[in-house]
Order: sequence, then structure tokens, then C-alpha cells
Amino acid sequence: MTLVMPHIVEKSFHDWAQGRGFLEGLGPRYVFRGHGEGAWTLSTSIERCCQDPSAAEVEPLLRAAFQSACHLYEIRLPERDDPISWLALMQHHRVPTRLIDWTQSPHVAAYFAAVHEGPSASDYSIWAIDILKLKRAALEQFARNQNRLGYELSFGRSSRFAESLFNNQIRCVAPVQAAHFNVRQTNQKGLFLCVGDLGASFVDNLAAMADLFQGDLGFKIVLPGSSRAEALQDLYTLNVQPATLFPGLDGFCDSMRLRLRLLQENVGQLQWEGEFRDVLREVGFM
Repeated sequence: MTLVMPHIVEKSFHDWAQGRGFLEGLGPRYVFRGHGEGAWTLSTSIERCCQDPSAAEVEPLLRAAFQSACHLYEIRLPERDDPISWLALMQHHRVPTRLIDWTQSPHVAAYFAAVHEGPSASDYSIWAIDILKLKRAALEQFARNQNRLGYELSFGRSSRFAESLFNNQIRCVAPVQAAHFNVRQTNQKGLFLCVGDLGASFVDNLAAMADLFQGDLGFKIVLPGSSRAEALQDLYTLNVQPATLFPGLDGFCDSMRLRLRLLQENVGQLQWEGEFRDVLREVGFM
């Protein structure tokens, strides 16, 4: 057994079928995240891009700039006093935030891991965390820092949680769900894990609660790069593919691109008179 971070165990499988079986056996308590490279660890986007000045200094500036400019674009905006939904909207539009995207679907996470077009020989991974155990630990972490929150509380809708969050007072990782949804988030069965202290990394925020976990918190499932095509083909049959995950023209076009990629990997050089016509027919062009 290998621990890759506090209470998270690494498991390696030789092929996609084994990995899929393990993922599907974890049940509804778990949430998932896919990484295109097995060597990647868990970190927030703002953590990765901000060293000097620090993430804690940059976040309020990014949030203020985003809120001041959003009205110029034709998008539905959250309520002004809903900071988690604002962070979620920023994350959706690729602004660095303290949130990390996760999904309730192991298949969606596996798609995002397998579709990465890095070196073909490199491993990819799917992370799985027990969301109920994580929430319980986060509530206990708040309680022992003199900030008791009700157990049934949704972190994403708590003004007390948000106040502590933006003061970077408590090191923790908490699951949050924004009140303001978008179609993509719904289709991907998305939610977020949120760090409590931007002065520390995601790993260090999680480690601050390590004594509150009872047993393993989750797993890092590692799969060989050679299984990417098999995984993507299998997931496509489950309708886990760009056209459903990213509604709109971009998703449709990415779906065509994926089908061509799989065709090339399965049969080598494209036979344009046969296979390519079949792809066009499949996506409705013929």
C-alpha cells in the first residue's frame, strides 16, 4: 500500500477494465477527478499560477475585477452576496481560483484523464475521495477553531463559511456546491473542493485535517497510457464524450475530433473513402 498524501492510497491497474471495475465499486460516497498525467498531484489553479505575489493577495483582486466586468457580457450572474457562486463562475471561465473541479461520476473523471494528449506511454490517474468523510472532517476542523457550523449546512450557501474562507483563517478542504449552476456543470455532475487557507497548498490544507479522518479518505487510481484508447472508446459507448459534456458547437466539434483520434489509433492511417465517411455519418454530417 502506497500513501500519496494523507490517508489517500495509490492503486495501479494493468488495464482499463480493471480500473473501471474498481471505480464503479466505490459507490455514491465518492467524488472523482481525472488527471491526464499520473505524476500530477492535487492543487488549485491559483496555487499553480501564484508564487509572488501570493494567492491570498491575488484572489480578492481577481474577484473584484471579474465582478466589475461581468455585466459587459451576456451571462447570467450570481447574487452579489453569493461568493461561492462567483468563484464557481470564475472557475468556469478559467480564472484561477481556490476551487478544484470534481465530479460525482467516475466515468466523467476517467474521460478527462484518458483524453489528455500527452506522451502516449505516460500513465494517467483518477482520484477518488469519500465526500461524506471529508465533509465531517471539515466540520470538525471548523468546530475546533471556534467556528462551529451545523452538520446539515451546505458549505456553498453559508455566509459564516465564506467569511472564514476569505479571511484565510482555517486550514481545511471542504466540499462546496454553488447555488448558481450552469448546463456544463450539471451534465458533468460537477462540484468543487475548496481550500480554507490560500497561504498553504491544497495538500497542506488537507494534511491539517489528517487526524480527523478515520481510515482511508480515498484513492489515486493509476492506469497505463496504453489503455487510453480503450477507455475512451468504452466511455463513448456510455455517451461520456464531448458533445454531452460540453453542450454546444464546441462540444460537437470536439466529439468529431475524438472519433477521428480513436479511428486513427485503432486502424492506423485513415482510409478516407471508408472509415472517415462512417465517422461523418455517425455525427450527422452525411
